[in-house]
Amino acid sequence: MAGMLTRLRPTNEFFTAVAPSSDGTTALIGQVFYHGGEKSARLSYLLPLGQFPSPALTALVEALAWQAGEWGAFHLLAEVEERSPAFEGLRAAGFSTYARQRVWRIDAPLPDQPVPNHWHAAAGIDEHAVRNLHNLVIPPLVQAAEPLNLHLSHGMIFHRGGELAAYVEVIGGPNGVYLRPLIHPDVEETPTLLTSLITRLHPTPKRPVYVAVRSYEAWLEPPLEDLGASVGPRQALLVRHLAEAQHAMQAMPRLNILENRAEPGAPIARNIQSNTDPVKIQEP
Repeated sequence: MAGMLTRLRPTNEFFTAVAPSSDGTTALIGQVFYHGGEKSARLSYLLPLGQFPSPALTALVEALAWQAGEWGAFHLLAEVEERSPAFEGLRAAGFSTYARQRVWRIDAPLPDQPVPNHWHAAAGIDEHAVRNLHNLVIPPLVQAAEPLNLHLSHGMIFHRGGELAAYVEVIGGPNGVYLRPLIHPDVEETPTLLTSLITRLHPTPKRPVYVAVRSYEAWLEPPLEDLGASVGPRQALLVRHLAEAQHAMQAMPRLNILENRAEPGAPIARNIQSNTDPVKIQEP
């Protein structure tokens, strides 16, 4: 149901393209997602993974990039495991790496102990402070590839000495809660902050808490390890810039691989984020 509601939102766009099989190869399918008004579109999935790299991949990516450009996106983003067969294929298709990340998973309640409540729900008045923190912490290369898209209704903030020192975007879905932390490296109470937030999200095996830690925030990993979190394989964050290519795309004929605009089931690579409703955090 959450995935269906995501598709019914008028600002959300999905486009699916199929590269037909040829010479005995398996057909390739890919999907791109765009939320209206944002700078970037995202590659939802590529299937089947075992067929990459493939000669048809470049044509498939061109079709997806074309559609993203028509929607108004300046960038097409993708997350892929570095050891995935698709990694080199996407690089050959015009993507470049702008950062790396590992996703940590906590699927059991934390030890029952009193934890001070450091966090407060973000509000519109916090936008300027969050943007300043983003500019301080995020490297310029990442900011160029992935411009900040604030969803303050999903955010939690922490102030230290009257200044904003941490912001976390909390995205809830039927399969878990996904956290995107933005914490100033000078914050000494980071372990307590993470414990405080995760405790109130009540992780369970059926609804774990996931924490995405970027390569430039690697200092957040030891506290997560101390909390008993498990970590997935390292992912490359890829970008293909579209703004300079849009004029050339407009002159190109439609590729014949665009066989299917029908939507399959919910994107398997993004099922954690299929529900973008804010998560309610219980107060102690």
